[in-house]
Amino acid sequence: MRGLRISIARRACGLNNAHRHASALRRAGVWESDGDGKLRTPVRYGFQGVTICDDGNYYVVFQRAWGDEPNPRIGKYDPLAKTWTFVFFPLDAPESPNGGWVGLSDITFVGEGKFLVLERDNQLGPDARIKRIYEFSTSAWAADPTTTVAKTLVKDLVPYLEAPGGLLYEKIEGMALMDDGDVYVCNDNDGVDDNSGETQLLNVGGIL
Repeated sequence: MRGLRISIARRACGLNNAHRHASALRRAGVWESDGDGKLRTPVRYGFQGVTICDDGNYYVVFQRAWGDEPNPRIGKYDPLAKTWTFVFFPLDAPESPNGGWVGLSDITFVGEGKFLVLERDNQLGPDARIKRIYEFSTSAWAADPTTTVAKTLVKDLVPYLEAPGGLLYEKIEGMALMDDGDVYVCNDNDGVDDNSGETQLLNVGGIL
């Protein structure tokens, strides 16, 4: 997965329609440029999750919004045309008494033009509120980043994360759909940096 993300990221710098988004990305501080309009170096808020659809296209989620854009993008990369198209994904407002932000962590294709998206806040323990799986469809996809997709709540993960009786993890960042319809999620332990170091792979049950 990590290698696939890196591979897509490297190819993104030379895509045919990259110049259409270059100014916005530079203003947002997401990408640096050599001054010739070409995107060179990713700075922040890059790909957080990637999945491959049965149409042969790659779909990626960006963790947070770029600059003053209202929500993070979901991007579709067509490897044959070597082009990107985007939509916005509407985030839940922060609900934690500690504030913080909400972002996207992963995306998984589930068939029939539908995807599961993992959405979370940056809070842990008793301050955590948003660890959720949503579903959206590609039916509203647009050629320009102006469409905001509709989302449907599939599962609230907080009860599952609280069940073992330990600290509720902040970074629920991995999600996988099994052949039997069960979904597994896992956390990023940040290499024990401000973290207990625990990693949990959790079956949250059937979704499809």
